[in-house]
Amino acid sequence: MEARSSRAGTAVTGCYHALGKPNGRILIAEGFATGATLHEITGHAVACAFNAGNLKLVAEALKRKYPETVLVICADDDHATAGNPGLSKATEAAQAVDGLLAVPCFPETRKQQDTDFNDLARLAGSEAVRNCIETARNPENVPVRRVETIEDIDHWPEPIPLPDGLPPVKPLHPEMIPLPLRGWLMDIADRMQIPPDFSAAAAVVALGNIISRGCGIHPKRHDDWLVVPNLWGAVVGRPSLMKTPAVSEAHRHLVRLESEAREAYLNATQEFEIDREIQKVTRSAINDDIKKAVKSGRSDKIDEARGKLLALTIYEPKRQRFQTQDGTVEKIGELLNENPRGLLVNRDELIGWFRSLDRDGREGDRAFYLEAWNGNRGFTYDRIGRGTMDIAALCISIFGAITPGPLSSYVYQANRGGNGDDGLLQRFQVFVWPDAPAEWKNVDRFPDTIEKNRAWEIFKALSGDIPGAVMEEGAAIPALRFSPGGQVVFDSWRHELEICLRSDHGLTPALESHLTKYRKLMPSLALIFHLVDVADGNEPGPVSEQAAFMATAWCDYLESHAYRLYGGMTAPGMEAAREIIRHINRGAIRDGATLREIWRPQWSKLTSSEEVKAGIEVLVEYDWLTVEKEQTGGRPTERIKLNPRIKF
Repeated sequence: MEARSSRAGTAVTGCYHALGKPNGRILIAEGFATGATLHEITGHAVACAFNAGNLKLVAEALKRKYPETVLVICADDDHATAGNPGLSKATEAAQAVDGLLAVPCFPETRKQQDTDFNDLARLAGSEAVRNCIETARNPENVPVRRVETIEDIDHWPEPIPLPDGLPPVKPLHPEMIPLPLRGWLMDIADRMQIPPDFSAAAAVVALGNIISRGCGIHPKRHDDWLVVPNLWGAVVGRPSLMKTPAVSEAHRHLVRLESEAREAYLNATQEFEIDREIQKVTRSAINDDIKKAVKSGRSDKIDEARGKLLALTIYEPKRQRFQTQDGTVEKIGELLNENPRGLLVNRDELIGWFRSLDRDGREGDRAFYLEAWNGNRGFTYDRIGRGTMDIAALCISIFGAITPGPLSSYVYQANRGGNGDDGLLQRFQVFVWPDAPAEWKNVDRFPDTIEKNRAWEIFKALSGDIPGAVMEEGAAIPALRFSPGGQVVFDSWRHELEICLRSDHGLTPALESHLTKYRKLMPSLALIFHLVDVADGNEPGPVSEQAAFMATAWCDYLESHAYRLYGGMTAPGMEAAREIIRHINRGAIRDGATLREIWRPQWSKLTSSEEVKAGIEVLVEYDWLTVEKEQTGGRPTERIKLNPRIKF
């Protein structure tokens, strides 16, 4: 390709500097440095047009000279210049010769002065440049930010700022953890360099599950209102925050109880099999004696043999269970009949459990769990094939981990009165969503064995009979009441709660429903904290004032996390909307972009068409853009039109 050059000092109109020989494709760029970079990276012939205004003339000249060659206009993205002349002139040139348009797609490290492919190569490397050239498109399909007239701008309202990010939450101070558990739980948090919230919440729910129907609490001084301390909880955080290891450490003692119970069951089963063989032989001998007595007419011998048969009754051992990971409600019902004290449903990924209850035909399962939260009722279900099963004590605790993204749709439904607005989510009272720690240090030491063993002894003690629990007349569950000081604390706390719930509080219905269930949460926490102290050696008796105060501190702490849960996700597309705005501001998403073009780069929080659509819907609602449908003969193409009042 020969260059059409001009002498120094003369106009460059229609002239260009050529690099390389045409081989089916010619790239046309503005400057020599850009052209040289493009030629070196792609190997294609390049024409350097010297400025944006000359691109069209050079393109037309090359089109006449090489009519069968594909011309690719390589635009400068003058994003900081009014009207973006580099992009608009390149688009005009590509349209004039029916060529392709390539636009540099910059990374987030782009600065204001970065505009051309030479800058892109410096910031993102050769592969990024090569990708832009290979994906060059017809200019009608390239998203170009339109320059609006004053009249157009007047038709647009000011874009509404999106709500701030997550609401703040209160931290879990070490003083809020019962002293007998504090050293163990803080040791876990320190060695893993994670917030103590994860392991503390898991431990509290596990202890509530162990106690469950073994001891309830009467929150009122005289009333027979009974609360069973089976709690539902969850930890929320990004995958990198080590939620699962933290929960596993906190549940290690629960797993040990399960393991010891399994070992005891196996030993008892062996003894049972031996006793059953002895029973068979003995029964056979007694039957022989009965035959002889019948033949001889000895009624006294017959009565004696009857007594021996009745004495032969043996009972098959039942395996004590503390938790299950994935059971059907029918199987869980059977386990509860064998373990009437209660059971923990422990799910590593809680979103799977939520989704399982949303499937068609699982409405009965959802009702089963809703009833199981109370812990003080029975349940009967009827199934074809299984018949009728009566569960005398339906008492379930639940704990799991979940990431913020999958949680958003459930929160949104609860806030909007959708499928999630049946109180299921609100039953997760021990719901913690702590801030990620800003600092990290390498901690490599042995666990604190003394504190760990101290916690184990507490778990083990509370899995048996509860010291001091009183079975009141006509009751089915032994229970405690508050001490005089503890009663004052509870009454004062509840008074404030009830006044708040009955006032013009401005809470969403979902959050209000969540807080109403604190009537169970506070006394449950107080009972758990009190029994931890008792298992550690304190005197049994009524629930202490100290335990009641600690429970109120936890309620305040958990309330802030509830505000984050229900207030941080007003729509499932909010995070996607924030991400779209970020890419608009850095120039990666331009006016006229299609939804597919926003989805294709697989940016964070924009990895699916559903996420992109949800984010676009939010931005339309907040007047950041509109969506226009373009008829193409088939399915309409949806393009965004940016609000020209957006300040970049």
